[in-house]
Amino acid sequence: MGGALAVVFSTAPPAAACSCVSGNQADLLEWSDVVFTGEVVDVERVDRHLVHRFAVDRVYQGDAGERAEVATGADGAACGLGRLRVGTAYIVYATVGDDGALATGACSGTERERPASLERLQWTAGAGERPAGGDPAPGGTGPTAAGPDGAGPVARPVALGLVGGGAAVVIATGLLLGRRRSQTV
Repeated sequence: MGGALAVVFSTAPPAAACSCVSGNQADLLEWSDVVFTGEVVDVERVDRHLVHRFAVDRVYQGDAGERAEVATGADGAACGLGRLRVGTAYIVYATVGDDGALATGACSGTERERPASLERLQWTAGAGERPAGGDPAPGGTGPTAAGPDGAGPVARPVALGLVGGGAAVVIATGLLLGRRRSQTV
């Protein structure tokens, strides 16, 4: 049996160089200086980093203009995101360096924009704002990410109503069942 254990331990893969602390949506916002949604319009390699240029759609935290440059490591083993896909929208969680440049990485929470991830962000951070400098950047999702007037997410009030209504149904059902049991005993 000792030989089998030795084989298992000797064939284990090496540990990854990047190790992230997991957090919830509130943690991701707390750890970030700037949070925005936007579409990648260009990627440039600079030394061992990739600089992604985004057309910013909505800003949820911090300051970002209609265009933002965000650096990340080119290699996942060094906690970089690698090359993000041009033409794809992302939710970007970034920090501001001493030089004022934005940076993100594998542990930041930056992810491809999907309805569920956008709803999670808006639930915690609100509807966001248009980027500094005016209208949403071309190619972004624009006001459709929020309500038709751009004022806020449509799903939030509906979700609150459903949760509140669902809780009322559960409480009423529990009261009725409790009353029936006490009458039959």
